[in-house]
Amino acid sequence: MIQNVPLKPTLFTKRLLAQKHRQGRTKRVIVAGLMLTSMVDMFSLLVIFLLQSFSNSPEVMALSNGIVLPAAVSASAPIDAPLLTITEKEILVDHQAVGEIQAVLEKPESLVKKLVDMKTTWETTHKDQTFKGDVHLQADQKLSSSLVSQVIGILNSQGYGTVHLAVVNGAR
Repeated sequence: MIQNVPLKPTLFTKRLLAQKHRQGRTKRVIVAGLMLTSMVDMFSLLVIFLLQSFSNSPEVMALSNGIVLPAAVSASAPIDAPLLTITEKEILVDHQAVGEIQAVLEKPESLVKKLVDMKTTWETTHKDQTFKGDVHLQADQKLSSSLVSQVIGILNSQGYGTVHLAVVNGAR
């Protein structure tokens, strides 16, 4: 009896009890079953939750075709910011082509217009916050540092003062 409720032994339980009595032991034997269904359900929900939360995190940044990022030993986690990509041929802002590199560097009006549009959009959607000027920069490792510096100069002139360089984890 458990809490004044009589237990009805199953055939398996009767067999175990009979075996214990034959061995001459006088200890009380309790056979309990474990219900795994609820535990499996709980772990399934936990796995689904973890997959959902990791798939929505901004840590995974899509690379444009043909971009090989430079390697770095340590890096910080990416934040939510616009993406500026410099390939060997063109400059892209959020995966939309702005123009060829030399044309944009000679006449940066198209890039400046795109940056100003993104800044005004951010300011209208975040009225209670000040503009921080964050931007992610993906630049192919074959590009010269002077070319990347010129693009960073254009970014700084438009209020994008915090440039996060996208790199690959580890040395090559």
